[in-house]
Amino acid sequence: MSDKPVSVAQALQNADRLAAMGACQQAAEIYEAVLARFPGNRRAAQGLSALGPVPASPATPPRAVLENLVALFQSQRTEDAIREGLALVRRYPQVPAIYSVLGGAHAQRNEHEQAAEYYAKALELAPRDLPARYNLALMQRALNRLDEAAENFEAVLAVQPSHVDAQAGLGGALARMDRFAEAAESFRAALANNPRHLGALVGLGNALDRMGSARKLPSGIDKRYRFALTTAPLI
Repeated sequence: MSDKPVSVAQALQNADRLAAMGACQQAAEIYEAVLARFPGNRRAAQGLSALGPVPASPATPPRAVLENLVALFQSQRTEDAIREGLALVRRYPQVPAIYSVLGGAHAQRNEHEQAAEYYAKALELAPRDLPARYNLALMQRALNRLDEAAENFEAVLAVQPSHVDAQAGLGGALARMDRFAEAAESFRAALANNPRHLGALVGLGNALDRMGSARKLPSGIDKRYRFALTTAPLI
């Protein structure tokens, strides 16, 4: 058996053959996999369109399709990721991972409101999805929806108490609500788990300043972070 990879042309020939045989679902999966890699492929788009509604569609897309969607996002091909993600949610509306990728793509464009909506949809489908909840909290903080952000950071920490970025994120949200003592505790908790967390170091220094406390560095902090802390702007 040959291990030679199948070319796009061969894949499309296979899809055309399957469609002619009435194996519409298998054909659709091939067309979608090609479009995930090459969104502008006219032949794949026409073939998929010609299939019309495909009966007995699975609940989730083929693994290769999801992997290609994630790859578009990770390579910061934001427009392609959004276009492909929107096409996939129309076909697979119950897959939380697709909404999370759409949220991340909009976050890359600093479109925090749209990103928050997609992360919220992902959570609606998968309430235990901690990355989606953490990312939603980040978007809410960016939108100045601070009570909601704090609530979601705390929800992450209830499940994963040592989530350093959630601890620092919670501290940032609390500080922006002028709850500096609570913010300082959250930053200290983050530093207990990672003494080199720059965001927590800066946040703690700022919170202490706002409280009128002298800047006292936690023990064990590397010298290169002392400068960041002692020169950081106020929150």
